[in-house]
Amino acid sequence: MFWKEWYDLRLRFFIILIVFIFMLIMTIAMRPYTSTMMDQISEEFNNLPDFLKNLIGDPKLLNKLENDDFYLLSQWFGKNLGQFLPIIALIIAFPIFARETEKKTIYFILSRMKREKVFWSKYITGLSFTKILIGTLTLLAPLGMRIAGYDVHICKPLLILVHEVIAMLFLYSLYIMFSIIFNDQVKPILAGLVTVFIMPIFSFFQSLSFLNIYPYLMGQSVINNHGIDWNYSIVLLALSTVLIFIDKKLFMIKEF
Repeated sequence: MFWKEWYDLRLRFFIILIVFIFMLIMTIAMRPYTSTMMDQISEEFNNLPDFLKNLIGDPKLLNKLENDDFYLLSQWFGKNLGQFLPIIALIIAFPIFARETEKKTIYFILSRMKREKVFWSKYITGLSFTKILIGTLTLLAPLGMRIAGYDVHICKPLLILVHEVIAMLFLYSLYIMFSIIFNDQVKPILAGLVTVFIMPIFSFFQSLSFLNIYPYLMGQSVINNHGIDWNYSIVLLALSTVLIFIDKKLFMIKEF
């Protein structure tokens, strides 16, 4: 079962890895031009329209981009990688069970193996691919910056990696639930995309802003020198445990 899952996931794994390595290279390549661009924006800030001022935010933050560590944390973890992590989890998770149901191969698999073993083999293999991807893309960032000659440290990327691992466990488990519930591969994608796009909307409502996982996923607490957000981490781990239990229960009772 493990090798079958590896075969099914390998193409998506390497495509995602190659695309994001290219994005990382572009992020590092833009580093020399950032300070100049930010200086120009800072000089012209007072002359900009109000909507652009609101979009840019506090101009003092622009000056922080002169620091190599802050550049890496904000531009890679806070933007390029961070905002696409839910999509990565969705790409890995959505077909894991739905593909087998849609193609009717689930009957053959269940005739040879117990349901519980099928569930854990598929769930763990997909989760492993997800963790390897985010771990690789997280650690390559400071390594790439150092190779390019910039003075960056690995401490904060490692702290952000803790956030990423926990958040991706939650998102992956949620998307697995969609993959189990639906009998084709289109509906899990649509349900996952709705989740991805609806989360930022919660930020507009203060009482519901905690439902937006993006600030945690992008490591804003770490970037702002507050360290790991342990309260949010514990809640997400608890919710992930509940989701895993629900995923397994749904798979065990589903009629194929």
